[in-house]
Amino acid sequence: MLKIIGVILTVRDPHTWVTSFSALMRRGQAMQQAAAGETARPPAAIERMRPMLTMIGQSHFGPEWDVGAELSDVDGVAAFQRHSEAVTAGVPAERLLVFDVREGWQPLCAFLEVPVPAEPFPHLNDTDWIQRAFEHLREHGQMPTPF
Repeated sequence: MLKIIGVILTVRDPHTWVTSFSALMRRGQAMQQAAAGETARPPAAIERMRPMLTMIGQSHFGPEWDVGAELSDVDGVAAFQRHSEAVTAGVPAERLLVFDVREGWQPLCAFLEVPVPAEPFPHLNDTDWIQRAFEHLREHGQMPTPF
């Protein structure tokens, strides 16, 4: 049986998150439309992800949300804050790390009770990497590994 020793809630500026999330969804829609024009249907990998993305989106943004739907800043920020508040309320403080990746290794390693690595903290979830990942998904049918 898996024992959960803690939860890491990653946070960032919610307005920046909404902008990034919306761009990602638009990028995915554009890829689907381009792929549909080339092959008459989106790549199988994208189609396989649609139900999961829809379920996650509807649980956060409401039952009417769809992968192609625009997300307003107000709705997105509210969803981001609801999620953060739900996690914070549902996890005992001593088992929760509210973590902003800009803080680097120190708080994460302290929480996990492991030494701080000598290598720089990785920053893989940026716009450029996500765009390259979607291109790789479109061309190869699978998401690339960031490592």
